[in-house]
Amino acid sequence: MMPATIYTAEYVLPGHPDKLCDAIADALVEQAALREKRALCGVEVAVHRAVVFVTGRIACRDAETIDVPEIVRQVYASAGYDNLWHPSPEELTIRTDVCLGPLNTGEADFRSLSDDQAIVTGYAVDLPGTNYLPPEHWLANRSAQRLRQLRTERPELGLGPDGKVLVLLAAENDTLRLAGFSTSLHHAPGGDPIQLHRAILELLRGQLAEAPTAIPGFDPAVPDAVNVNGAGNFVVGGPEGTTV
Repeated sequence: MMPATIYTAEYVLPGHPDKLCDAIADALVEQAALREKRALCGVEVAVHRAVVFVTGRIACRDAETIDVPEIVRQVYASAGYDNLWHPSPEELTIRTDVCLGPLNTGEADFRSLSDDQAIVTGYAVDLPGTNYLPPEHWLANRSAQRLRQLRTERPELGLGPDGKVLVLLAAENDTLRLAGFSTSLHHAPGGDPIQLHRAILELLRGQLAEAPTAIPGFDPAVPDAVNVNGAGNFVVGGPEGTTV
């Protein structure tokens, strides 16, 4: 018998530092594109504690009207940071060194071409039920979205904005099953780890019960390897606990 093939995928919640940086950059690109279709955006974002660094160049019509600090604060607020979960948008120190101005003469003519090196990887699969995503990525995405909803559905769990999901799928004899599931969730001091673990198991059962509809041959059994905050206490999360 051939050994099972393992596929892994990761998904981070909106309050994770990596996701905050991506969301800020995405929001700046969106604002530039609204002003000029062929806008040029080359920005870098880093977050640490209550400080946000934004550098680079945004070139488009009316680029100087893009309110970078306000966009940063909006991203933090939408991710779930507030007076309870720090840093709140109001307490951020936002340091910018962004060149804002129009495209240089003739520069717009080359915007349809790649002007930098890039490596892009990825693939789609023949599974309409997963929106053509590989099953492991689809399951990680859906699980993370449901975990985010737990913040409002189950306030007694005291969940914060930050978090991460890892899934391991095993493919063997035309069957696909969840071989392992791990999640780290930002939480308030004094949270009940047993109650949280039970909530995650309940959520996971629901996700796996729906999976065979989208993935033919999927085994909906919950694996023994389900870890919730396996590294321990996750009271300090987000930019307060990580440098990116």
